[in-house]
Amino acid sequence: MAIGCDNKPVPPVQTASTSTTSGSVTPGYNYKVPQQIMTPDTVETRLGTLKFVDGLPTKETAQKMYDNLDFQRGVSVFLDFVPAASLEAMRRGQIEMKATNANQVRYLRPFAGLSTAVSNRQC
Repeated sequence: MAIGCDNKPVPPVQTASTSTTSGSVTPGYNYKVPQQIMTPDTVETRLGTLKFVDGLPTKETAQKMYDNLDFQRGVSVFLDFVPAASLEAMRRGQIEMKATNANQVRYLRPFAGLSTAVSNRQC
């Protein structure tokens, strides 16, 4: 028996060849690995069936995932820039109502539909 760092005996490591019950060992491993942490061979998702070999994705599965990441990034960029598009629309609307300088603002009175100059002073 080996001696550890703290001078205490360390029990020998049990391997697949020294296991007493052959059914208790996951193939390719020294001990039984819980099924819930193993990577399944296939996974059904909204993207379709993802396939794995020895826990690694196939080339087709990897390509599907990269395509999905590209799509998600595009959606994220679109949503991130909705406020900027709104500001640009407001700026263009001000120009259409003849507020062309940075110190001018025009607005419509609620329910009256009349355009009124709010500010035209120099700061």
